Amino acid sequence: MTARRILALGIVLIAVAGFGMVAQLTGLNAPAVPQVAGSAISEVDAELASETSARCAAGEAQACSYMGYLYAEGIGTERDVIQAAEHYRLGCDGQDARGCSNLAHLHSIGQGAELNQARATSLYGRACALRDDEACATFGFRNEQGRGTVQDYAVAARAYDTACDRGHGRSCSNLGWLHQTGRGVVQDDSGAAIYYRQACDAGFARGCTNLGWLMQEGRGLLQNDAAAAELYAQACTAEHARGCSNLGMMHRDGRGVALSLTQAEGFLRQGCTLGHGRGCSHLGDLLFNASAEVGAADLLGADLEGAAEAYDAACTAGHARGCLALGAMIKEGLGRDEDPASAAMLVARACDLGSEEACAAAGDGRTN
Repeated sequence: MTARRILALGIVLIAVAGFGMVAQLTGLNAPAVPQVAGSAISEVDAELASETSARCAAGEAQACSYMGYLYAEGIGTERDVIQAAEHYRLGCDGQDARGCSNLAHLHSIGQGAELNQARATSLYGRACALRDDEACATFGFRNEQGRGTVQDYAVAARAYDTACDRGHGRSCSNLGWLHQTGRGVVQDDSGAAIYYRQACDAGFARGCTNLGWLMQEGRGLLQNDAAAAELYAQACTAEHARGCSNLGMMHRDGRGVALSLTQAEGFLRQGCTLGHGRGCSHLGDLLFNASAEVGAADLLGADLEGAAEAYDAACTAGHARGCLALGAMIKEGLGRDEDPASAAMLVARACDLGSEEACAAAGDGRTN
């Protein structure tokens, strides 16, 4: 093999590792790049696939896993998820963690392999034992949720701890949550704060947000609004929706940062845009009531249309209070055309999402 081909193979082997991590983190296939029908497969890619296939046939487990990736992406060969699964299996049988974790993903979605959640969970566990930290996080989460296995928080905690010890941010954050809620481990806010700090330091934004909340509430460590706001800002910079929303609320209330409705609106809008339903509801509240806020140096004018749009986004994201608030606005013709039928549907939706206030307003028997 020429030096140029060795370099190319090394570069793409890094890419296949990235593919596995993205697939496990999101629960979706990495973006496929199939060949366009009728187009020629490039000579370079075909040579790469041929060499990789030969190395797999010679017993190189990592090459088998990589060949699975080439089949999955249609690089140097026709896209074939069945062959991808078979080559991931060969890699896994040869003790290559990526082969196990990528085969687990295919089993979890039923593409190229039988839809089998138990098999998927088992394979993630095997990949974890082979030191794949993303697989440990996924194995832990599946045990936490009881997906493909009996729900077992203790097993989840051990899987998270294994990867967290190696600096895996998501695992540290998830382990912190188990300590905060006392699931599978003794409830311990101080311990939760330690793991959230490790997650945040590892660049996992949700850990920063969770640590900020503990600090804001004074749970497990000294109460400190300013430090909490800094953590929310760090998370928001990394586009963690709840971090942005929480920072917006801090600006709204003047806790740890300057009281500023303009800043509050900006961060709440960012959290809402990133999909945080509660942030959308708070944005709606701010836009609906802005002119009534007292003590703010930068009063905002009420924006009923904007408030209705924010409540709509909250409802779409599954936040019950957004549905209830939008229903109340539409019932009165505020921000949108008056429509009693749509208003009633929104109140019923809020009830379905668990709002006792909405159920009472709808006359639903679930409040009894």
